[in-house]
Amino acid sequence: MQKPEIPTRILSGLIELFDKNVTPGNMDLFSQLSDEINHLIHKDFNKLVTILYKIDVSEEKVKRLLKERVGEDAGVIIAGLLIQRQQEKKDAGNKTDIDKTIPEDEKW
Repeated sequence: MQKPEIPTRILSGLIELFDKNVTPGNMDLFSQLSDEINHLIHKDFNKLVTILYKIDVSEEKVKRLLKERVGEDAGVIIAGLLIQRQQEKKDAGNKTDIDKTIPEDEKW
């Protein structure tokens, strides 16, 4: 599976949720994130569920992809979903920034 291109800022934010002290240039952050997710799957599943909930990753999407991609690394799949969700939130924020350019007298 090809790794998605990930903005370092998004990955760093995700890794902070796992209480890791990571310098972006030190490691392949995607691999580290997927490794940490695999660790949580086996050692602290409740924490992983909390993180997925906090980031607002669709439970249905997680279940569907894990069923569709049996045999693939679950950490890689979930890492991709976390990154995708963070990107969606960032994109939605950018749309909100456009609204800030509306002149005050034209706002509701």
